[in-house]
Amino acid sequence: MPNYFIDSSCVKGRNCSIKGNDFYHLTRSRRVSKGDALTLVDENGRRFSALVVDIAPECIVCSIESIDPAEGEPFQLCLYAALLKGKKFDLVVRKAVETGIHRVVPVITERCVVDYNEKVGAKNTRWRRIAEEAAKQSLRRQVPDMEDIRDFNDAIGDNWDERIIAHAGGSDFRMYARGVTPPRNAAVIIGPEGGFSESELKAAEKAGWRLLAFGFPQMRAETAAIVISALITYEWGAG
Repeated sequence: MPNYFIDSSCVKGRNCSIKGNDFYHLTRSRRVSKGDALTLVDENGRRFSALVVDIAPECIVCSIESIDPAEGEPFQLCLYAALLKGKKFDLVVRKAVETGIHRVVPVITERCVVDYNEKVGAKNTRWRRIAEEAAKQSLRRQVPDMEDIRDFNDAIGDNWDERIIAHAGGSDFRMYARGVTPPRNAAVIIGPEGGFSESELKAAEKAGWRLLAFGFPQMRAETAAIVISALITYEWGAG
């Protein structure tokens, strides 16, 4: 059974009420019944073990059996990923969340070939829904942030403890990562199928981003976003 995210205001003493979309999912898709066990997580990262004690027409009432306190601040990795055609970016969002990403930022680069102006609002809503679904399935304590689409030159102005731009011509990531103190947070930018332009690479380096290579042969952009995110998280901390 996946996690279900709740607002802490839903918890009253040793009871909790589940309403809205999760209520419909649990009653119609999962077909929960009285006595079933659920795992609930609030916005503070607390995990609740709960039992269903009543199912009303629009609400599931649970009894809180135990509370697992929020964990300490984990390593946080932000993925800046160039927009891709079709539903490839959906895959990037889902799998990146499963690998432990804490924030996903869709980025427009010079060589993006997707029309990002079309149905931007609907795309952002879909990606946020995918991120929440993936967080539930992978038992995350929080739903990662899913930001709105941003321009590359704007995105590289963000500040992180470590800033990486994935590039085959860069220095070796493993050598670099094992030679520095593990950071509290980091960010990585993954380009589109055509890679980054020279002007983008120069702008990123000027802004303080480090060009690093990850030792793989040429990968599809969606594969690179998932694999590289997992490698950084593995090297510097669990998400």
